[in-house]
Amino acid sequence: MIIWIWGNLSGNDLETRYFRLAAQIQFIHSMTCFGCATFMNLGARKARFAPGFFLIGSFLLCGSLYLAPYYRGPVQFAAGCIGSAGLLVGWIVLIAAAGSIDRGDP
Repeated sequence: MIIWIWGNLSGNDLETRYFRLAAQIQFIHSMTCFGCATFMNLGARKARFAPGFFLIGSFLLCGSLYLAPYYRGPVQFAAGCIGSAGLLVGWIVLIAAAGSIDRGDP
């Protein structure tokens, strides 16, 4: 993730790069919310908690990235850190819930 962000933010036109990176992160995590529904249909009931973390984390992290070219301060930095933590927790919840997927009888 760090290499991906660094690769997207290295260059001259930082405003466009921040917007593109934020849009990519939002898209990935919105699609992951749909993936959580598939996990729940397969028996991973605890996956229902992950979309909340993904949505809040995406809102905070991407919001801070959208604002980065115009405002850099402690509030923007804190929002980015809290958003990143929210996304990380969402992934941990989804991975942990995957262990309870009903694999059926062989």
